[in-house]
Parts: sequence; structure tokens; C-alpha cells
Amino acid sequence: MIVQDFVPCEKLKGCPLFARISVEDLEPLMGNAVLERHAAGTVLFHQGDRADRFFVILQGRVVLYVGEEDNAPSIAGIIGPGQTFAEAAICGQGVYPMTAEVLEPTEVVAIPGEPFCRLLDQRFDLVLSMLGEMSMRLRGLLRQIMDLKMKTTAQRLAAHLLGLTKAQTGAAEIRLQYGKKLLASELGMQPETLSRAFLRLQPLGVRYHKADDVFRIRDVTALREFSESPKADN
Repeated sequence: MIVQDFVPCEKLKGCPLFARISVEDLEPLMGNAVLERHAAGTVLFHQGDRADRFFVILQGRVVLYVGEEDNAPSIAGIIGPGQTFAEAAICGQGVYPMTAEVLEPTEVVAIPGEPFCRLLDQRFDLVLSMLGEMSMRLRGLLRQIMDLKMKTTAQRLAAHLLGLTKAQTGAAEIRLQYGKKLLASELGMQPETLSRAFLRLQPLGVRYHKADDVFRIRDVTALREFSESPKADN
């Protein structure tokens, strides 16, 4: 749903991709951008669709899938406020390499591709900013691949929980951002395997409190040591 066909440039300044670009330089880019609000379950585009725009998330979260819908697609990532997606497809092969589905009520800015590519031709600093952003994503993907190969399911779950808290020591309380089925897919396991991983973490002081819908960690340091320890049996 398009809710506004004029988007103030200030809305994008919190996005790392545009952090180095002045408001004046962003104005031509934002001339045809639109602000959209979407309900959970809305598909923004399908894998293989023509890539004519990219997106900045202002509120909410979007899940990115790779693979055909009929063949149990894999989750490529779940992204939230301040992050961009699909920008590489705009100036690359011309089609979206994945499917984007809204995970919860979400507000995005949709930016047309052609003005963006013209801006890239003129602004090398934006090219560098994009490369830096994509490099960070690549490192994140490589880290996920290494975790799949080198860590047990319980260790992957522990690392994920630790990534949801700012606490470095002591106790912590965590509320999952989405359902367990989606979490299992993101971590590369089946839902029943995720349940066993939760059980494996209980002796380490991780408890799920259903009434409050939160996970409580007794000792963040101990859980981090477990997540980083040499691979053990699942």
C-alpha cells in the first residue's frame, strides 16, 4: 500500500548506505521514491521478477527467501529498520535473486533503480559505501555458513540468543522476534531439532517462560563460552 508519494530525505539518513550522502544530493534520488506500509504476509517481489526498485526498511521486518515456493525455500536473511535490500539487483543482472515477504506490519521506502544507478555513476563515495555495506553482509553470511559446518545446533541457538541481547555478563532476558518455526529455518534446522537444542541449553541456565513469552539467561558469559567452545555432540 502506497501511503505517500513524497518521501523526505531525512528519513534515509539513519540508513548506513546513505550516511555519507548529503540531503541535497539525495533529493534527485528521492524524487520518485514512495513510502509504503504493508501488512504481514505481503510479498514485495518474487525471485526472478524484474528488478526495478530497491527498498529501505523504516519500521518492521522483512524475510528474504531463496528457492521456489513449491520446494521449501530457504531463508537468506531477516532484516529490520535501517537496512536496505535488493539494491544489488538493480544494477546487476536485472532480476531479484530472492523473494521478499513482510514478516510483520512494515514501513518501507521504495526507490526506483534508474536514478540510483545514475547517482552511482556520479558519486564514487556512494559506491564505496555500498561496497562496505555489502562486505558486512557477506561476512555475516560466511559466519552463518561456518556456524552450520562447525557448530552444533545448540551452539547455533546459543549464539543467536546472545545476538539478541546487549548484556555482556550476568543475567539477560530475551524476547524472540518471530516464531520458532521461522527461527528454526533461519538457523538451518527442523523445528523438532530446535526444540532439542532448547533442551540442551537448559542445564546452562536458559529457561523459557511461557507466561511472559521470554527467554531468561542465567549467565551470559557461560552461554558465550559454550557457543564458542570446540564442536561437541548435538
